[in-house]
Amino acid sequence: MDNLTRTIIHTMARRTGTVLTPEHLRVLDFAHEWYAAKGVGPLFRNIAKFTGVDKARLEAIFPNGLESVYFWVGIPVQSLQSGCKPYV
Repeated sequence: MDNLTRTIIHTMARRTGTVLTPEHLRVLDFAHEWYAAKGVGPLFRNIAKFTGVDKARLEAIFPNGLESVYFWVGIPVQSLQSGCKPYV
């Protein structure tokens, strides 16, 4: 993961009051690497399989669940409510 992405992750954690744990960083690093290799964000099943963090846990530790994970590592998110959120 590059320094820009790490800076964005720490900035978003501060803004949302999220204390980053090794569990957070494991998920974020996995999502970043998956997107870099495949061009799409990983789904809950892949995150659970490769990091051990299931959907319920992911939604508990990130403010907006999978959307936070994608946004924090720069994966474009298409949402009906808010349109596409670009890389910061």
